Amino acid sequence: RSDVRSYSELRSFVSERLQSRPVRAPASASDVAEEEAVVDLGHGAMYCRAVVPDPSRMFVHIGMGFHVELNMEESLSAIDARMEFLESEALPRKVQRNAAVSTDLERSLSLLRELKKF
Repeated sequence: RSDVRSYSELRSFVSERLQSRPVRAPASASDVAEEEAVVDLGHGAMYCRAVVPDPSRMFVHIGMGFHVELNMEESLSAIDARMEFLESEALPRKVQRNAAVSTDLERSLSLLRELKKF
């Protein structure tokens, strides 16, 4: 059950990020102005509004709780790499795991039906 939910959440995450990805990075640091952002404070459970004084540099979550400070161009490259990883490796693994769990459940139910006959 949790695999199915986490697969759905991961698929939604990938879809949302692909749709909300910036079309282009600012041409230079002078193009960047102070802006507001919504910051995740706890794994999607709590958010707060924040003012980013210099959005030309940002912290990007690269996985396993690690964040690195990158400029806009590096951030977009890191995001592209992360999305590629999620689509090419993480999602297929979830699909395989879900198929295995589904097969195990089918076998278990079949076995229970056979045992019920006795």
